Amino acid sequence: MKIFRSRHYNNKEFPIHIPNRNEDEFFRSGYYGEHADMYKPYGKSIYYYDVNSLYPFVMKTYPMSCGTPVWNGNIRGIDLSEIFGIVQAYIITPKNIDKPFLPIRDKNGTLLFPKGKFVGVYLSEELIYVQKLRYKIFMLKGYTFEKKPSLFKNFISKVYESRLKSKKSGDDAMSYGYKILINSLYGRFGINPESTITEICKRKRYDELTQREQIIMGDKLSDDYYIVSYIGNAGYIRF
Repeated sequence: MKIFRSRHYNNKEFPIHIPNRNEDEFFRSGYYGEHADMYKPYGKSIYYYDVNSLYPFVMKTYPMSCGTPVWNGNIRGIDLSEIFGIVQAYIITPKNIDKPFLPIRDKNGTLLFPKGKFVGVYLSEELIYVQKLRYKIFMLKGYTFEKKPSLFKNFISKVYESRLKSKKSGDDAMSYGYKILINSLYGRFGINPESTITEICKRKRYDELTQREQIIMGDKLSDDYYIVSYIGNAGYIRF
């Protein structure tokens, strides 16, 4: 992140909005993770294909959401081609679809790819794609952004070029380092602001933490020291 921000990021050209709690919770409800399935567990004379740097390729190639999001509480009837953002939609899948594309999470957090009718939160570009698969989309509400070319293009291109040079020269260690650089940047932008922090501290610090933080657990270790676990960044502002 430090390399990207210091050498490749221009805040004036591409301002990045830091979401408040309501925005963050809405965005994360549409953040499902990857879909990896095996449809043919056995075969003869088959080929195996591995996509090289798929996430970095998407980061480099496709447009990104820019600036401050705008909340729209009712986007019923608006055409998908007119917006760019993260929206909640009522979905009806094709009856004969073999491999459903859009996911949802059930009340236990299990990732499902259902058939039928359901409501979920998705990037508008995903919904445009599934229309081609004969999904029926009825948008309900969501956040829209300014659509701009990717801010990662220069960073990904330069680091990937360095990785190829390292591979060509046989420097596997540097090649791996460049791979981690381009792959981990994506995750840094999606990291959860809330995290579990554990401290071993004295009584004064223990009392401060238990009064102001969301405590998971706390216990006395000795006459002088305590252990406490709490949720970090739990108090970021809710609007």
